[in-house]
Amino acid sequence: MPSSFRPGEKVPASGIYAALHSGHRFSHEVILLRQHEFPRCSHCGTRVSFELISEVPAFQEDRDLTSRRIFEIPHPEQKAKKESA
Repeated sequence: MPSSFRPGEKVPASGIYAALHSGHRFSHEVILLRQHEFPRCSHCGTRVSFELISEVPAFQEDRDLTSRRIFEIPHPEQKAKKESA
């Protein structure tokens, strides 16, 4: 399995991934499910990469997780602007 993944690629294993952005924010963790696509970032687009931290197969069976899909990682500053508007 590759050590780094890009937006649009299929997630190979359900688990916790580090999202590594192109300099505009610190890395953070995201939960992604097998066979979904790695999301893009709302700020840096496809200049984000992902590394598997911990494979968690049980995530695939969790209805709270399987009912949601991430297409784009929101940037914290954009969320703050919406809330203050």
